[in-house]
Amino acid sequence: MIDNFRTKRRLDEIYDVNCTVPVCLEEGVGLVYCSKEIIATAWYYGLQRTCPGAKLRFDPVTVRSTFDNLHRNNLTKEVFKKFCDDNFEQLPYLQRAVLPDWSAEPKNFEKIKDKKIKLLATRLNELWKDLNREFVDDVRKNQTHFPVVPVPNPFVVPGGFFQVYFYWDSYWILKGMLFCGLFESSRGIIENFAYIVNQQGFIPNSGNIWLSRRTQPPLFTQMVADYYEHTQDTKFLDKMIPLIEKELQWWDRNRTIQIDVGNKTHTFFQFKAISNCPRPENFLQDYENGVKSGRDKFVWSSLASACESGLDFCSRWFNSSGDHALTREFIHTNDIIPVDLNTFMIWNYRTLVTFLELTDNSSKIEEYKTKANELQNSLNEVMWDNEQGVWFDVDLSTKHKLTSFYPSNIYPLLLNDSSPETCMKVIAYLEKTGVLEFKGGIPASLENRTKEQWDYPNGWAPSNHLFIESLRRCSHPKTNEIARNVSVAFVSTVFNGLFNPPTGMVSAVWEKYDVRFNDGRSGEGGEYPVQAGFGWTNGAVLELIRIFFTIETVVENEAHVIHTRHTSFATPVPLTTMQFYTNTLVVSGAVSLCMLIAIWFLYTTFKSPAISVANDSFGPFRSADDSSRSLLSNSDSDG
Repeated sequence: MIDNFRTKRRLDEIYDVNCTVPVCLEEGVGLVYCSKEIIATAWYYGLQRTCPGAKLRFDPVTVRSTFDNLHRNNLTKEVFKKFCDDNFEQLPYLQRAVLPDWSAEPKNFEKIKDKKIKLLATRLNELWKDLNREFVDDVRKNQTHFPVVPVPNPFVVPGGFFQVYFYWDSYWILKGMLFCGLFESSRGIIENFAYIVNQQGFIPNSGNIWLSRRTQPPLFTQMVADYYEHTQDTKFLDKMIPLIEKELQWWDRNRTIQIDVGNKTHTFFQFKAISNCPRPENFLQDYENGVKSGRDKFVWSSLASACESGLDFCSRWFNSSGDHALTREFIHTNDIIPVDLNTFMIWNYRTLVTFLELTDNSSKIEEYKTKANELQNSLNEVMWDNEQGVWFDVDLSTKHKLTSFYPSNIYPLLLNDSSPETCMKVIAYLEKTGVLEFKGGIPASLENRTKEQWDYPNGWAPSNHLFIESLRRCSHPKTNEIARNVSVAFVSTVFNGLFNPPTGMVSAVWEKYDVRFNDGRSGEGGEYPVQAGFGWTNGAVLELIRIFFTIETVVENEAHVIHTRHTSFATPVPLTTMQFYTNTLVVSGAVSLCMLIAIWFLYTTFKSPAISVANDSFGPFRSADDSSRSLLSNSDSDG
């Protein structure tokens, strides 16, 4: 498409792009890296992978002035390439960082008794060392020469060519790190985000300057909550509360919309990026889609808003009818009120209330309780569909609900106050859609026509984890059974992709998977090749192991009898006296049987060769063998 574009458009046409708010501020280092003329020229001549480069050789004003003097004339590829070579260096601004609190045998791993699950957890724990980064000293000394938003502490990157910190990825990364006992390192990452909030009032999509004017789903509050759950550090909590408030206030000022339904006015949150220019990471395709649409600035803003949602890209943001249905040309993220974002904000308000209570900060408790209650009432009144039994996004352009399946349709269950009747409706909906039938987890959607990465058949760790957690918080035993089964399906495909991948695929932890299978094959589609690493997959899987595959959490799980394909994971229920005596007899018999098996095992051990892990097949986990460059990539080692 890009080659065709170059034959149809002149470079001076692209310079006159009809937009007014760039994706990043054209000040400081942004004078160069956020210049749409420099970005457009790099894409036009196919030099976007290396220009602008990783570091300015001179101050931003000088480099921008040099370019402006050139582009007033007929700027050829050769002249532009010389400008790039003369004014940029390809130096790494990231380096590997040590995890000071890393252990090969985290204490929590003692609670994992299944040896294949323990093998998986151990390998994922090893990957933290490969993904930990910090900015080189030169970034701190010469901040106006690098296209990054620097932070004081090391951080874990997603992996692949995503070699800088990302906002919402870090929520799952931290969950996994905390389970691995990396409390000091986790605290450092949270402090990085607190530092950014203190400086800017919000957390950007990423540490890359191109992504610095849009954000991602607001999960900073929940990161702090997870850290507190593991450490009970009230002093740290007290320190974070003002910064949590500051971020939530930013969302309230910058991402809200009021709509009238009936005789009532409701306030909701939206993903709605301020920029209305093509994105630097895919400038020409964005430009063409905007021009074709006839409403270019709206499309360019909606493309950035889709990235802000974290789901870039997905049928959820596209028009579903018309000549250009389900294409980016008619993306309209800015028209949509999303279920997940509004759920996250209610969740954040409620969590903040808990923090205020824990730290004896009573003055604002009622304010945030009111915010949470009002938003939840609006969510239920406007987005709940009683006939379907779930919550749906609302399209402001049609004033209708969007009734396609997405995992976010059940995220309001995260709020932990759904009735058994609501849970039954959710179960019926999920069974009717068929989304529970996939071998490798829950798909990002059931739409297979877009070829976008957040659509069928791809499944992602974040949406699978949130889907599972939503079901776990529902007050019904069946939802817990479904949560367990989905967890086993997703963990199994991650295990198989790492230890026994399909023929022709490398062993890796992927950013996304094809959920039609549980053999670990990666997903595909979208703007870039599938990436390995992978931070949020590592973290989400470790969290699922904590929930479903440890002795402690089997006991702690909700008191429901769960009949699954893997009965060893069933949750115990409180026992009556009669059940106790009955179970005592059963346990006594089981112990006797185990003793006989142990005697037989000792006999066969001395008689036969040792049994390998590869021969110990478990459920859907396949046998394991013994083995096991882009704009966002900048490191001396990709791990």
